[in-house]
Amino acid sequence: MGENLKIQFIEVINDSRCPQGVTCVWAGEASCLVEITDSESSHRKVLTQPGLSGPSKTDSKEYEITFDLQPYPEVGKEIQSKGYRLQLAISKKPALTGGILVTFDVVGETYSIFIINKETVKQVFALQQGESKAHTEWALVKGSVPYNKPWSWHIDLEDIHIAEFTIV
Repeated sequence: MGENLKIQFIEVINDSRCPQGVTCVWAGEASCLVEITDSESSHRKVLTQPGLSGPSKTDSKEYEITFDLQPYPEVGKEIQSKGYRLQLAISKKPALTGGILVTFDVVGETYSIFIINKETVKQVFALQQGESKAHTEWALVKGSVPYNKPWSWHIDLEDIHIAEFTIV
């Protein structure tokens, strides 16, 4: 990649994944701690992978990290802490151009919208600066976009509007 990025596998925090060949009420999950260092900073992140699944994905700044904690549990076989391996694939997220990325907190969940309509961009900045009390209107579209993981839907880039008031 030519990037100054380092990811260090620190430890497995827990592994409650349902062993292969066993029927469980809950698939469980495995969590591990990594340290991510780039040219600007270093921070620790917990990666959580659901049981009975393939590799999982997470984001870190402009990177998407695909990870898979191995080995997968088997009945009667204990995995020692030194026996775990974390497989990683790192890719740079595609650059967004021609608009702004706006992030909302919705009941403790983060949701991002990429806005390309120039008038709506102006209105977003007015909201941010306290110059407007407008609210947003938009149409939902099925399908994921790279800037809004893990959601399987997004807002139509062309159909985002901000209004001072609406009549219903």
